[in-house]
Amino acid sequence: MKDKEEKEKIKLILDRGGVKKHIFLPSNIEIWSVVGEEGDYLVNDNPLFCTCKDFYYLCLIKKRKKMCYHLKALLLAKKKGKYTVYHFTDEEIGLFSKLVFNSLK
Repeated sequence: MKDKEEKEKIKLILDRGGVKKHIFLPSNIEIWSVVGEEGDYLVNDNPLFCTCKDFYYLCLIKKRKKMCYHLKALLLAKKKGKYTVYHFTDEEIGLFSKLVFNSLK
């Protein structure tokens, strides 16, 4: 993917509110997700991780890149404060996980 194309994708994600911070209470567990072209991906900035295929293949296996555009969108969204926060109860974390992992199939 070319830099210009990647920047456009990141801008589109931020403009559409595609970076989400999910907070589970009362534990204050935070789970971040980014809406990509093929669905929602779980992302983490420390350590760097994304559930997308590009991160797995290009970053972990081939080591051609340090991060995918979903992670770049996360970092920019955090820097600019351009993300949406959703609150859940700790009891809902199981259902949330089940929905997320079913969408990754």
